[in-house]
Amino acid sequence: MAMTTSHEVLESRFRSTRLRPGYSVAEVDDYLDRCRATLAHYEGGGRAGTWSSPTTLSKDSRDAALLTAAEVRSVRLPTTRWREGYVMEEVDDLLDGVVNELVRWETVAR
Repeated sequence: MAMTTSHEVLESRFRSTRLRPGYSVAEVDDYLDRCRATLAHYEGGGRAGTWSSPTTLSKDSRDAALLTAAEVRSVRLPTTRWREGYVMEEVDDLLDGVVNELVRWETVAR
């Protein structure tokens, strides 16, 4: 199973859709900022439940807590129709990778 890194989350790109449902671009981008910051925290040697570098978060999520695998697994991102949105399957695939990686980090951090 391939690892999903904070860099991969940062560099991820998704096709857009207008005629069928897609995920809201702004909401996905903000959520992926939190995913990336959480992964970067662990990759940098951080422990569960504590931020090692709060400046890694975007200005909108600076006070947000670390995400857990369970939170990412259960997230319900807003959808859009007739406006640009991200192809849902592509976002879901990336989030599955984030979940797998967070499970691994949470297990190691115990």
